[in-house]
Amino acid sequence: MGQNCTRMELHDPAALAPAKEKVSAIAKRLLGEKKGGLISIFYHPCEWVHVEFWNAGNFRRGANPPREQWKAPRQR
Repeated sequence: MGQNCTRMELHDPAALAPAKEKVSAIAKRLLGEKKGGLISIFYHPCEWVHVEFWNAGNFRRGANPPREQWKAPRQR
C-alpha cells in the first residue's frame, strides 16, 4: 500500500483534522494518476475497545506468566 496507507489516533479529537488532510492529499494524488488507486485505513478491532493489546499486560518486558495468571486488557 505504501503511500496510500494511513491511520489516525482513534481517541484523540485533535488527530481528526490532520487525518482528513492526509486522506485528501492521498485522494488528490490518486486522481492525478491515470490508474487511480486505493486508500487503505486500517485498525485492529481491539483498538476500538481496549486501552492496550491483551498481550501487552501479560507479556510485557519478556514476562511469561502461566495462563491462569493472565489478565484481560483494560477497556476504554
